[in-house]
Amino acid sequence: MAARAFDLAVLGGGITGISAALHARHLLGPTARITLIDRAPRLGGWIKSERVSVPPASSPSSPSSVLLECGPRTLRPVGLPGAATVALVHSLGLSDAMVSVPRDSASARNRSVLLHDTVHALPTSLSAVLRATINPKSPMYGIVPAIIRDLVHGPSLAAERAQSHASGNHGDVSLDTLLSSRFSPAVVNQLVSAIVHGIYAGNPASLSARATFTTLDRAEQAGGGSIVRGLLRLLVRGRNERAAAEAATIERQVVAGTTDQDGVRRAWDRVKGASIYSVQGGLEAIVRAAASKLEADGIDVRLNAAIEGITEGNVNGVPHTIRFQDASAVTARHIIAALPTPALHGMLSSPSPALTELATTTPAVNVAVTNIVFRTADLPAAVLARTNGFGLLSPRNKGPATDPHLLGIIYDSAAVRGLAEPEFTKFTVMMGGHYWSQGPVPTEAEAARRAVASARRHLCIPEWSRAEPVVVRSSVLGSCIPQYAPGHCERVATVREQEGARRIWVAGAWFDGVGVNDCVLSGRNAAAAIVAVS
Repeated sequence: MAARAFDLAVLGGGITGISAALHARHLLGPTARITLIDRAPRLGGWIKSERVSVPPASSPSSPSSVLLECGPRTLRPVGLPGAATVALVHSLGLSDAMVSVPRDSASARNRSVLLHDTVHALPTSLSAVLRATINPKSPMYGIVPAIIRDLVHGPSLAAERAQSHASGNHGDVSLDTLLSSRFSPAVVNQLVSAIVHGIYAGNPASLSARATFTTLDRAEQAGGGSIVRGLLRLLVRGRNERAAAEAATIERQVVAGTTDQDGVRRAWDRVKGASIYSVQGGLEAIVRAAASKLEADGIDVRLNAAIEGITEGNVNGVPHTIRFQDASAVTARHIIAALPTPALHGMLSSPSPALTELATTTPAVNVAVTNIVFRTADLPAAVLARTNGFGLLSPRNKGPATDPHLLGIIYDSAAVRGLAEPEFTKFTVMMGGHYWSQGPVPTEAEAARRAVASARRHLCIPEWSRAEPVVVRSSVLGSCIPQYAPGHCERVATVREQEGARRIWVAGAWFDGVGVNDCVLSGRNAAAAIVAVS
């Protein structure tokens, strides 16, 4: 049977692929032949919201249920990536379903670090910062003197950047190198590593400063060796001009590329001042709405479609041929690859040298996500008060009573009060990440046992209380968060140059940022790149 021909094949049905396919339809028009391909049985990738039945204590015959997020759970309405996601949400008819969290809420203000077996609330005022900096037990101990040292005589990173160039990392250094040299190893071990655990589940010693904390890397160079001086130059001066420039960029790159510009503006204005937001029904509501939109837009969606290999076409009109394991095939003039770098590298018959290098320098980590649900009435009032915030993060410095692989605990019920189900109190425990880079990964049953033990210990849920979880659901997400090594940004740029020359466009978490917003914008940009050369 002849291979079906398409103008564009989008590989990967996660949020990046969804964003790319829908935006490509908008830009290329209704006659463009577009297919979206994924080997999984469902769209959405790591976004997964699940409603689980729970028999109520009062009447076991009439079960109730609770909504669990097994992957990403909230979105940040910040900058161009945040606006791109809001535009997508609006285009799917979900603007009224957005549930935002104000910046002055407990969720936004109350964030903690678990250091040496003790939960420390991060300070939210200058006076609290000053108290924390002289408290040897605080994760922010010594932060103010460290800032002053950096501001007065930040040491040069010239030698480290020269070594980076010599090693082929383009002057990029690890986050550990950048911040330990500016402040102190203690600041990184006690505070920065906790933040990194929450975002990347990674080790600051291995992550690219330029790719993960871009603003800090730029600040160090703009400040002549001082991050604080550089931040003052970048962030304080010209604040109004920067805000106006960002608004103009959002208007030009996001709003102008939509069919309902006024509606997108209203949706963005509604949430842009919030700390975070989600949507009714969980983030997978976005995926479900997108599935309906893909069908309505006439986009061919192929699930359970495992790719055997890809024979690359050329710029002279020969299309790419995508072969499936069931012996079928399709052809496409353009490919948007929203896939893990090693997977794409293994599919292509002749991957570019740059893609080969990126695939071998970008590992990924495994993370266990365990949802734990208690009946609210069973929890002591002190526990509910203590967990009225966003959550806690665990740094590299751990006490003897802390699970050595704990990354953090999210207080789900308090994080987004608008989605709370008062009968239940939900927590999510995250474990693994870079700690599981060497050695075996625990089973889901073992991860669940350790997660419950950590929640009880660090949330101070007494063993003698009647509080027992009514739901414990653990998932070990394999290779779910790529770890950007020093030199990542430059390697990605070279991949785009080499693969783009033959009409293969890369996008997604393995290239442009691990957050949902990053992926949505990356997919949009890939679609726009096709239009630019068509």
